[in-house]
Amino acid sequence: MLKRNSIVKFVFLALIAVLGILLCVCPISLPNSTKTYNGFLYSIEKGLELGGGAYAEYECTLPAGSPDKIEDVIDASLYKVRTAFGTEKYTELSVSRCGENKIRVEAAKAKDTDYAFWYFEDGKQFSMTYEAASDSVSPKVIVKSTDIDNVKADYSYDTSAYGLKVTFTNEGLTNLEKLKTDAKKTADKKIYVYLGEVNSSNLLNEYSVSDVDNNMFLTAKSGGTYSTTNYSDVRELAYSITSAATGVNLTLISVGNISPKLGLNVQLILEICLLIIIVASFVLFVVRYRELGLLGALSMILFAVLDLFLLQSIPLITLNVAGVVAIALGYMIAFVSHMILFEKMREEYAMGKKLHLSCKGGFKKALWPILDSHFILAIICVFMWIFLPGSLKGFAIIMLVALLLSVFTTLALMRYFVATYLRINSTKAKRLGFRREEGVKEISEEVSEENEDEVANSVVGGGNNE
Repeated sequence: MLKRNSIVKFVFLALIAVLGILLCVCPISLPNSTKTYNGFLYSIEKGLELGGGAYAEYECTLPAGSPDKIEDVIDASLYKVRTAFGTEKYTELSVSRCGENKIRVEAAKAKDTDYAFWYFEDGKQFSMTYEAASDSVSPKVIVKSTDIDNVKADYSYDTSAYGLKVTFTNEGLTNLEKLKTDAKKTADKKIYVYLGEVNSSNLLNEYSVSDVDNNMFLTAKSGGTYSTTNYSDVRELAYSITSAATGVNLTLISVGNISPKLGLNVQLILEICLLIIIVASFVLFVVRYRELGLLGALSMILFAVLDLFLLQSIPLITLNVAGVVAIALGYMIAFVSHMILFEKMREEYAMGKKLHLSCKGGFKKALWPILDSHFILAIICVFMWIFLPGSLKGFAIIMLVALLLSVFTTLALMRYFVATYLRINSTKAKRLGFRREEGVKEISEEVSEENEDEVANSVVGGGNNE
C-alpha cells in the first residue's frame, strides 16, 4: 500500500511539473476575452535590451540673458528629468545628454504616443510671490522654477482632490522661508502661485502662509486658467513645471519606438543556451544518479517554475542581459547544491551504511555546506542591491530569489522526494547509482554515530552488499 501511494504521489508531482512548464512558456487565450496569458517567462518585465520601448529627444536652449554654459545646465538638469519620467513607472529608464545641447530619454515599455514626452516640451515657469499680480502691480518673484526639486501628480484623500506635490531644493527652501517671512508682514498674509507669465490670468491658486512648506500640495483655483479636476490635467501640469525647472528651454525634435537593442536573434540564442543548460543538467543527473537523478530533475523543474513565477510577480525586477545571466547562474547554484547532496549520500553508502541511513546521513552532512555557501552569496546580493546602480539591482534580486528557492528545493523538497521514494525502493542501491568498493561490509544500524566511520574503515572482507 505504501509503495502504491508513493507511486501515485510521484505521478501527481510529475503532472504538476508538466503543468508548471506549460504555464511558464505557453501563451493561453482566455475564454470569452480578447486577452492572452503569456506565461511566466514572457510576463517578466523586460528592459530596453530585451523588450525595447520608446525614445524622445529634446533640443535645449538657455533662457535669454543666462550667463551659464549650456553643457553645465543640461548636466545639472538630468536628475530632474529622470525624476519626472520616473513617476511613470517605466520598467527601465535612461536619461542622457547627447552632444552639446540635447537630452535623450529612453523608456522601456513605452510608446512614441505617450503623452509624457509631449507634456515635457511645454515648460511653464513656476513663481511664488506675496503680492497678487494686477495691471498695476508686478510682484517680486522670490521662489521660482529652479528652486523646485520635484513635482509629481498626486491625490489627497483628505480633500478628495487631485493636485501637485511639490518639493524644493535646499536653496528653494531658503527662498521659501524668506517668502513666508515677507508674507507675514502683509495685510492678508497670503502667498500666490503662478504658472507661466506672472499675471492675474495665470494664477494657479493662493494660500495662507501656514499652508506653505516643503511637500506642499497645490490645486488649481476654481474658475481659473488651469484645472486639476482629473489626473490627466495634473500630470500635464507636473511635466510642464518640471520642464521649466530644468533651467533650459526644451523643444521636442524627435520621438519614436525602439526595437529590442539586442535584437530578436540574440534573445533566441539566450533562450537556446538556457535550454541547453537545463537539458545538460538533467542528462548528468540521470547518467550519474539514475532514479535519484530523476528525482533531482523533478526538483529542478519545480525550482525553475517557482523561480519564473516569483520573477514575474515581483515588481522590482526588470529583465535585461544581467538578469538572464542571474537566472542561469541561480539555476546552476541550485544544480550544484543538488549534486553536493547526492554526493554526500554516495559517500555515506560507500562507507557501508544501509540505503535509508545513507540518505539520512547525506542530508545531515550536506546541510551546513549548502547553508553556508548560500548565506554568503545572499549577503553579497544584498550589498549589490544596496550599492550597485539600478541596471544591476535586478541581478541581485534575481540571484537572491534563486538562492532562497535553491535552499528550499534542495533541503526541503528533495527530502520529501527521497522519503517518498524509499517506500518504493529501500534496498537496491544500484538503481540510485550507489556503489561500494570490494571488501566494505554493511554497517549494522546498532553502530553509534560516534564510531561508525571508524568501523566502516576498519572492517574488511565480505562482498559488495547492496
